[in-house]
Amino acid sequence: MRKFITFSILALFVFACSDDSTTTNNGSADLGSDLSLDAGSDNGVDVPDTPADMVDDTGGNPDASMDAGDDAGMDMAEDTGPDMTAMACTKEPNAGSPPATTCLHGAADWLAWQWVVDEEMTVSEIQMHTDEGSVALFADDNTRPGTTLFEGLLSDADADGWRTLTIDPPITITAGTYWLGENVGVCSTVENGTEFAYFTSNSSSGPWSGPFMAHPFTARIAGSCP
Repeated sequence: MRKFITFSILALFVFACSDDSTTTNNGSADLGSDLSLDAGSDNGVDVPDTPADMVDDTGGNPDASMDAGDDAGMDMAEDTGPDMTAMACTKEPNAGSPPATTCLHGAADWLAWQWVVDEEMTVSEIQMHTDEGSVALFADDNTRPGTTLFEGLLSDADADGWRTLTIDPPITITAGTYWLGENVGVCSTVENGTEFAYFTSNSSSGPWSGPFMAHPFTARIAGSCP
């Protein structure tokens, strides 16, 4: 009887201990799994969010900075380019010699004087020392006046006897040979200087007769040069 009671007490003690350890293990497992899962899932979501936000923010800013750079670059090129590459210039054959009035057209209505340009130029004005009439600029056609690039009437004379033809819009020409035509009474010449070849015609569209060599021609061709 005493042995049975002792054995029962021991059995209850063992059962109680095993039940407590099971509860403890379950509690630690629940707590551990809850903490590890909760902490892991929270951390796993929050941590990627931050780099993603940073990438999105920084990814947009470079685009904006590139756009701003491109616009600024274009504006600078457009604003500064023309001013830096072109300047006012004037070509004047036989410059410095006093004007002469000894050359008259005679029977021909038009005289076209050879003019050689040494660089690209945008022509906005042609001045001649002559009386009233018309002036034209011709392209070269095998060393004689060719296509009419511009034709118009001269203005009234200034105090020094120069008359102006304004070309609007200006004409850009390259280096080479051209012809300056005049339909006036008195040729635009000077007293001393180089004589240039010229052709004569009764029309600005030809046909042209020549070439002839006489009288030093002059004119002022104004515009802009590179």
